[in-house]
Amino acid sequence: MAGNIIQLVKSLFDYNQKVIQGGQLVFHAMVVVCEKNIEGFIQQIGPYVVAAIDNFNDENCARFACGLVSDLSNYLEKGMQYFAHDFMQSLNKVLKSEDYTTDTKVHAMIAVGDICLAIEEQF
Repeated sequence: MAGNIIQLVKSLFDYNQKVIQGGQLVFHAMVVVCEKNIEGFIQQIGPYVVAAIDNFNDENCARFACGLVSDLSNYLEKGMQYFAHDFMQSLNKVLKSEDYTTDTKVHAMIAVGDICLAIEEQF
């Protein structure tokens, strides 16, 4: 069932040719419901989360995606080390870019901190 929902979310993103908040909200619900079992779906949905973080034209989506990274870090804990690199690249872009507001940068910083706390010495 979870796999079908993830495919639906991916279809929403592909149909709209961008990551939309509604799809992110559904994925967030999946993270909360599946908890650590969400790890099996990150390979599929992770690139969309990265794309949302990278989209400075829709900072609401970028902030929501930063929150998803925080949630994933909290649920996966040490397992986040396998996905942290891609997320960290995008979060670093946000922090270094002048295209994002301070509010979005704060969300990115929180996500970086959550990754750090989750993977500890692997950071």
